[in-house]
Amino acid sequence: MLLVLAAQFAWFLLTNPRFEWAVAGEYLFDPNILRGLGMSLLLTVIGMTLGSLLGVLLAAGRLSGFKPVAWACGIYVAIFRGIPPLVQLIFWFNLGYLLPRISLGIPFGPTFVSWPTNSVISSLTAAIIGLTLHEAAYMAEIIRAGILAVDHGQRDAARAMGFTAGQGVRQGRAAPGDAGDRAAHRQPVHQPAQRHLAGQRDRDGRPALLRAGDLQQDVRDRAAADRGLRLVSRGGHRALARPATPGAALREGAAVSDTPVLHVRDVRKRFGGHAALDGVSLDVHEGEVVTVIGPSGSGKSTLVRCVHQLESIDGGAMYLDGELLGYERHRGHLRPLPDRKVAAQRSRMGMVFQQFNLFGHWSVLRNVVEAQVAVHGRDPGQARAEALRLLERVGLAGKADAHPRMLSGGQQQRVAIARALATNPRIMLFDEPTSALDPELVDEVLSVVRDLARGGMTMIIVTHEMSFAREVADRCVFMEDGRVAATGTPKEIFDAPSSPRLRSFLSRFTGQAGKTPVEESTS
Repeated sequence: MLLVLAAQFAWFLLTNPRFEWAVAGEYLFDPNILRGLGMSLLLTVIGMTLGSLLGVLLAAGRLSGFKPVAWACGIYVAIFRGIPPLVQLIFWFNLGYLLPRISLGIPFGPTFVSWPTNSVISSLTAAIIGLTLHEAAYMAEIIRAGILAVDHGQRDAARAMGFTAGQGVRQGRAAPGDAGDRAAHRQPVHQPAQRHLAGQRDRDGRPALLRAGDLQQDVRDRAAADRGLRLVSRGGHRALARPATPGAALREGAAVSDTPVLHVRDVRKRFGGHAALDGVSLDVHEGEVVTVIGPSGSGKSTLVRCVHQLESIDGGAMYLDGELLGYERHRGHLRPLPDRKVAAQRSRMGMVFQQFNLFGHWSVLRNVVEAQVAVHGRDPGQARAEALRLLERVGLAGKADAHPRMLSGGQQQRVAIARALATNPRIMLFDEPTSALDPELVDEVLSVVRDLARGGMTMIIVTHEMSFAREVADRCVFMEDGRVAATGTPKEIFDAPSSPRLRSFLSRFTGQAGKTPVEESTS
């Protein structure tokens, strides 16, 4: 029926003499008309190209954490989207009536050079300016909407893999909003973050830098006080003897180095008026597994996100292998690191999220390969071989060509673990890796983590799985209200809780304080 109506309409157009097609053809193919058509197409291409480039800058500005820039870009977009393009073209074409000459010089002072406005802004230039500025306002909103549509978890995953904001944008992993986040999270050198970083001040009252000797002494003191470890000598190498814990049994009593892989001192973080972290200090040593437990909202996830620099800190300091995280020394003071250096620090740590945060448009294999090649510069063939080895290690060798949507939740989390391991991290951070899984899928992820513990991987594991926290840990940390409320071996935490609050927390999981679900099942 539709075809018959279309044919009838076409016949009407072709046979109706009132259209006077011969006359229409003379106008359509007139040289002046064709030149005008060509000029219109040229202006369209130039306007869209320049407008798109300017739109990218405007979109980044609107997403910036620097409020004056964001406001200025927002005002621009509102004005140039609201004024009809024809009005804008008329304004630029007639600018010479309002401003006869364009000059360069000192404001309210002498003029160095001057040109007639109409000689600078010709009719062609006025058209390009008007179309570009109008197009930029629309492109800025289109680009900004696309950026905001990117899943926040995938942005976190891109940053966790070591990509800079620019790399994330170019390869479709993240958004330049990351740059705005970095700007928003950076504190100027006079802010509390730097004051807490040192814990002391120099003679001028400015933040003083932590000295290596202070850090080492602080580490030893904390090791003795918080962990009850003995400093022993093993073949000329001084090490902290591992206590007899279930986690140590998994690794056959290997020694723990006395120098921490990660050193966290007095870290503070606020969200508005809420203190998510309120002076947290923690050391994690080579080969040590630390499990972090506590009620929801106690700061557990915020702690590992701050360690991985997915969140800024408002005070305190963090070190990875003795290197200050997030800041650098400059002329005796501390200043925020640029994004590329922060990305390089992140790439030395592995992060596993609650929600997997895999890239759904990539295969499983590419999810594991990409950071090895793009961030660490490995040969693609070697990266592929390493990815396949890791997928086999987590029991997913046959899923390399699958996409995440084709996998169960447990399988996706195991891919996420393989992705984090692919860059050979110094420490692995787990943010409640089983919280998004159905109960029957939990153990397949925990078994992979157990294997990592047996292999001596240094780890911080935030978890609500109490029996697992006891089984795998060398040390357990109980957090409450943004603070470390208790720390000790699993036996000390679970068998002899030191405070009524810890006993109350454990009782919610066990039915009676001091016993884990595993102990209950055997009692």
